Amino acid sequence: MKLLPILLLPACEPAAVGNSDTAPLDSGDETIETEEHSDGITVAPHDDVETVLVVRWIQPADADQSWIEYSFDGSEMSTPPVVRGAGEQEQVLLGIPAATEVTLTIHTQLGAHTTVSEAITGETGDLPSGLPEPTLVTYDPERAAPEGWALISVDQSEPGEWYSGTFFVIILDRQSRVVWYHEVPDRRVSMFPQLSLDGTHLVFDEGTAYFATSSGPQIRRLSLDFSLNELIDVDGLTYGFTEVEGGGFIRDQGGWGDYNLIEQDADGSERLIWDCDPWLSANYSGDGLCYTNAVNYSPVTNSILWSLPYHDTVVEIDRDSGDVLRVLGEIAPTHDTVPFSSLFDFQHYPNYTPDGTLMVSMHIEGTNNQQRAREYEVDDATGTLNEIWSYGEGIDDEYAYYSGEAYRLDNGNTLMNYGTGGAAREVTQDKSVVWDIAFPDRHLTGHLSLIDDLYALLGPE
Repeated sequence: MKLLPILLLPACEPAAVGNSDTAPLDSGDETIETEEHSDGITVAPHDDVETVLVVRWIQPADADQSWIEYSFDGSEMSTPPVVRGAGEQEQVLLGIPAATEVTLTIHTQLGAHTTVSEAITGETGDLPSGLPEPTLVTYDPERAAPEGWALISVDQSEPGEWYSGTFFVIILDRQSRVVWYHEVPDRRVSMFPQLSLDGTHLVFDEGTAYFATSSGPQIRRLSLDFSLNELIDVDGLTYGFTEVEGGGFIRDQGGWGDYNLIEQDADGSERLIWDCDPWLSANYSGDGLCYTNAVNYSPVTNSILWSLPYHDTVVEIDRDSGDVLRVLGEIAPTHDTVPFSSLFDFQHYPNYTPDGTLMVSMHIEGTNNQQRAREYEVDDATGTLNEIWSYGEGIDDEYAYYSGEAYRLDNGNTLMNYGTGGAAREVTQDKSVVWDIAFPDRHLTGHLSLIDDLYALLGPE
């Protein structure tokens, strides 16, 4: 985790968390005073997540801005500077592991004058009982992507009992320490936690396809301080979804013999994009199942990748018309896989990279311990799907019987998740491992994504 240093220099600029561009006001030379007491300042764990500390105090006068600098275990962090009026104040502190003592000071700036409170301490609480914690295997901060945190979900159940819960949505720092968590209600599955499109909160599924429950599946919108906590009904959701502009979702719907791709608007209205079962019946003569393990929308192509793992096939569908644009894999392919040995096998999470290539996580046919991340060039002119990069050759320590994913990061590295293998890994183009974590007992993990600024996830302003 890359943390910016905090230096009490005459400019008195606090370090912003993550990659935040927020900076204190430029007021020239400042006079810095330290308060001799900390009366009225309280520090306590948040009621809903005990790795978040809540600081409350009374500010005696209006301020151009104020912020909190805090340190723990050799790390130094700061909240973003905020304009505050006089009176009662509240600020959450993020990015802290469980059961950790924190030292903090409150900084208040008005014009050229800055006041710094006496240093006080607080301590985060414990993690929920049964929350699986990963261990750090490898971390190379010089070659890894710059983001300091990672969002992922994890299933508490033991190997062989996957998808039975309880699920947790968690945020880890790059040292693999849990710094935030949410316990998903019992008998619900959460496999696709993600950052909201506007970057202000988390979005994740609370699905019921694996259980008989009295209520239907939902998607939750949640900020890290729980000030935003909204549940959205998603009737018939079985597994995959992607958030789209306007607060809606493109997702699957249905069950055996009736799998549809739909778009659900923010008001709950639905539009059928594509019906999978007639397409599969027309192109496959055996027993067919249109179950999908990924529904990935690409705004660049305005298309959806629908993954059929039990048919080793990915169908690409136009969002507006519902037309099938490409079929990749084994069933009625529009493109031949080159080489043929790179053909899909129980693939998961097909997605387009920023360069327009296709990335897929998959098994190797005929093995039970070989996983691959493969990148392809999609050549419509020649009708070929050409493998141009892969990762996993000669590696048999991680294997996803189910789930798993691989996708390209902005810095060129590839982020991988091994699903039921209970591990995650970041690798470079030359296949060097620069971040590697492992959950004990191979707990199932869901979608993994990196976070550069925790304080951006406190909800819309």
